[in-house]
Amino acid sequence: MRASHLLASLVLVTACASGGALTEDPPTSGATSGAGGATAGAAGVPASAGAAQGGAGAAGQAGESGSGGVAGESGSGGVAGESGSGGAAGGSGSAGAAGESGSGGSAGTSGTGGSAGTSGAGGSAGTSGSGGSAGTSGSGGFAGVSGSGGSAGGSGSGGAVTAGAAGAAGSGGAATGPRVVAVVTQSSAPPYVATFTDAAGWVETPAGSTVLAGRAGVARSGTGALVVARQPSSALVAATWSAGSLSTFAPLPGFPNATDGPSLSATPDGARLAIAYLGSDARHYGAVYTAAGGLPTAGPLGTDVPQAFGDSVASVAVGAASAYAAYSGDDHGVYALTHDGAQWSTSKPVMGAGTVPTVSPTVVVTNDVPTVLYVEGGGNPTSQVCATRRVGADYLPPACGQNVYTSRTVGAAPLANGKLLVAWHGLESNGNDQRIYAAELDGIKWGVVFQVDQEQDVTSAPVVVTGLAGADAEILYTKGGKLRHARVVGGVATVTVIGGANAVEVGAAVIP
Repeated sequence: MRASHLLASLVLVTACASGGALTEDPPTSGATSGAGGATAGAAGVPASAGAAQGGAGAAGQAGESGSGGVAGESGSGGVAGESGSGGAAGGSGSAGAAGESGSGGSAGTSGTGGSAGTSGAGGSAGTSGSGGSAGTSGSGGFAGVSGSGGSAGGSGSGGAVTAGAAGAAGSGGAATGPRVVAVVTQSSAPPYVATFTDAAGWVETPAGSTVLAGRAGVARSGTGALVVARQPSSALVAATWSAGSLSTFAPLPGFPNATDGPSLSATPDGARLAIAYLGSDARHYGAVYTAAGGLPTAGPLGTDVPQAFGDSVASVAVGAASAYAAYSGDDHGVYALTHDGAQWSTSKPVMGAGTVPTVSPTVVVTNDVPTVLYVEGGGNPTSQVCATRRVGADYLPPACGQNVYTSRTVGAAPLANGKLLVAWHGLESNGNDQRIYAAELDGIKWGVVFQVDQEQDVTSAPVVVTGLAGADAEILYTKGGKLRHARVVGGVATVTVIGGANAVEVGAAVIP
C-alpha cells in the first residue's frame, strides 16, 4: 500500500506570550500627587541616568508627597519635578511616578534610562525604552502589545500618574516591520528562539525547558506565530510566539503521538493554517481550521480507505482557496491531496511507485497553484530533485534539476518575481561535500545553480522563507551546533553565523 500524508489547515489566534498585551492602568490616587504633589507628565530637561535637579539630600523630599512619593526637587532616590534614579516626581502613589523620571522611572520626559514622553532605554510611560511598553516601545517591549516585563502607561508600583505624551521610541526601541522567527532545536537541551529584523539583526532568547525532537513547525497565526513540535517521547506540543517571546509548550489536545513531523503552513495573513504529522501507527493525520474557529481534533489526512500511511511526514501548504498536501508512499510513489475548505480529497498519484526514497516531498503554493518538489531515486547519482506543478486537475510531467542532488527534504519559498527559490543539502557522495546550494524555479523550469555556503558538512536540511526588505529570500540551517543564516540577493548569498552550541534543526516563518 502507499503511505499517506495528513494535511490539515490549522489556524490559531495568537495568544500573547509572557508579558503579553497590556493596557494602560487608570490613574489612581497618585494621579496628581500622593498628597497634593505636582501633576504628572510635566516636561523638563532630562538628566543622564535620571540625575535630579535641586539640592535635596539622599532620599530627601520637598513639597508634599504621597506614600513613598516626593515633590519639589530631590537627590538620588528622591523625586519631584525631575527625578533621580529609581525615584518618582510630581504626585505619586505608593512608589509611583510623575514628572520626569530617571532610570526605571516613568512619566513626563525622561532621562537616559528613564521613560515617558520620548523614552530612554529601560524606561516606561508614554513611549517606552528597552524592556518597557506603552505607546511605541523599546527593545523587549511592543507597542500596543507589551513585551515581557514591560508596563503600559506610566505607573509606579502600587501607584499611578497620568502618563506623559507618547513620543518616538528611545534608544534600543522595538524594530518595526516584518521579522523572521526561528525555533532552533538543540541536542538534549531545550530550544531557543532566534528573531531577525533588518533594523536589529538577530536576537536569541531561551524557549522554556521542554526538549524537542526534530524540526519544529512554525507558521504565522494572526499577528504572531504558532509553533508545533514533537518531543522525544513522540508527544506533540504547541506554543505561541507574540511580542518577542514564546509561551510555554503545552500538550496538543486531540492529536495522537507522532513519529515524524509536524509540517505546518499558513496563509500570508495567518487566518488559516494546516498541520500534518505521521502518527505512531504510520498513518497520516492533521487538521485544517481558522483562527476564529479554534483548534479541532486531528483527523485522517485524505478520505482514502484504508487511511493514508507511510514512512515520512507529509508536506502541507495553504493557498487562498484551498490547502494542499504531498507525501511519499510506502510504495515509493508521490501522492498529492487537496482540501477544498470542507474536506480532503483522496490521494492522487503524482509519480508512480518505485520513484522516490522515503524522503518527504515539499509542496509550495503560488497564486493558489501548488508545486511539488520531490527527491527521485535512492542514491547518487539518481537522488535528483524534481518538480511538478498542477495545471487544472492534473500535474505536469516532472522536470528534474541538472546537478540538483540531495538525500533530504528540500526547502522552498515564493519570490517577489513569482518564481520559487529552492535550496537543498548537497550529497557528499556527489562531490558536493554536504554544502547548501540553491536555484530559482520558474514554473518547472530550473535556473542556474549557485552555492549558498562554502562550508562543508552542514548538519541540517535548509529552511527557506521569503526575504525581508532588500532580500530575495532567507535560508536557515545548522552546522557544527550553530544556526546559520544566508541572505540571498540576486543569486548571491551572504552567510552569517548566529551562535549557539547544540543546534541541530530549525523551523522558521516570516511574521509581519
